[in-house]
Amino acid sequence: MFLIPKPGLIVIDPATHKALPAEGKTVVGDASYWHRRLIDKDVTAGGAPQSSAAPVKPPAGKSPAAK
Repeated sequence: MFLIPKPGLIVIDPATHKALPAEGKTVVGDASYWHRRLIDKDVTAGGAPQSSAAPVKPPAGKSPAAK
Protein backbone atom coordinates (compact mmCIF):
# COMPACT_ATOMS: atom_id res chain seq x y z
CA MET A 1 0.00 0.00 0.00
CA PHE A 2 1.15 3.55 -0.71
CA LEU A 3 1.34 5.72 2.42
CA ILE A 4 2.07 9.42 2.91
CA PRO A 5 3.20 10.70 6.33
CA LYS A 6 1.29 13.52 7.99
CA PRO A 7 3.05 16.84 7.22
CA GLY A 8 5.72 17.64 9.81
CA LEU A 9 5.70 14.09 11.20
CA ILE A 10 8.52 11.57 10.89
CA VAL A 11 7.19 8.02 10.51
CA ILE A 12 9.70 5.19 10.61
CA ASP A 13 9.27 2.17 8.35
CA PRO A 14 9.97 -0.86 10.58
CA ALA A 15 11.19 -2.89 7.59
CA THR A 16 13.92 -0.41 6.60
CA HIS A 17 14.38 1.55 9.87
CA LYS A 18 14.24 4.74 7.79
CA ALA A 19 11.73 7.58 7.71
CA LEU A 20 9.01 7.55 5.07
CA PRO A 21 9.73 10.28 2.51
CA ALA A 22 7.37 13.28 2.59
CA GLU A 23 6.10 12.38 -0.90
CA GLY A 24 5.12 8.92 0.34
CA LYS A 25 6.23 5.37 -0.35
CA THR A 26 4.85 1.93 -1.09
CA VAL A 27 5.26 -0.12 2.08
CA VAL A 28 5.15 -3.86 2.60
CA GLY A 29 5.08 -6.08 5.64
CA ASP A 30 3.81 -5.60 9.19
CA ALA A 31 0.25 -4.72 8.23
CA SER A 32 -0.77 -4.26 11.88
CA TYR A 33 1.88 -1.54 12.34
CA TRP A 34 0.68 0.37 9.27
CA HIS A 35 -2.96 -0.12 10.25
CA ARG A 36 -2.22 1.51 13.63
CA ARG A 37 -0.47 4.42 11.88
CA LEU A 38 -3.58 4.89 9.68
CA ILE A 39 -5.94 4.79 12.69
CA ASP A 40 -3.75 7.32 14.55
CA LYS A 41 -3.75 9.49 11.38
CA ASP A 42 0.06 9.51 11.34
CA VAL A 43 -0.14 8.52 7.66
CA THR A 44 -2.73 8.66 4.91
CA ALA A 45 -3.27 6.05 2.22
CA GLY A 46 -2.88 7.39 -1.28
CA GLY A 47 -2.35 6.31 -4.81
CA ALA A 48 1.20 5.97 -6.03
CA PRO A 49 2.14 8.99 -8.15
CA GLN A 50 1.73 8.54 -11.88
CA SER A 51 4.83 8.60 -14.01
CA SER A 52 5.15 11.98 -15.71
CA ALA A 53 6.88 10.48 -18.72
CA ALA A 54 4.27 9.64 -21.34
CA PRO A 55 5.08 6.82 -23.74
CA VAL A 56 6.34 8.03 -27.10
CA LYS A 57 3.98 7.21 -29.95
CA PRO A 58 4.95 7.30 -33.62
CA PRO A 59 3.16 9.95 -35.72
CA ALA A 60 -0.25 8.88 -37.01
CA GLY A 61 -0.17 6.97 -40.24
CA LYS A 62 3.49 5.96 -39.94
CA SER A 63 4.73 2.71 -38.56
CA PRO A 64 8.30 2.39 -37.26
CA ALA A 65 8.93 -0.59 -39.59
CA ALA A 66 7.73 1.12 -42.78
CA LYS A 67 10.35 2.99 -44.79
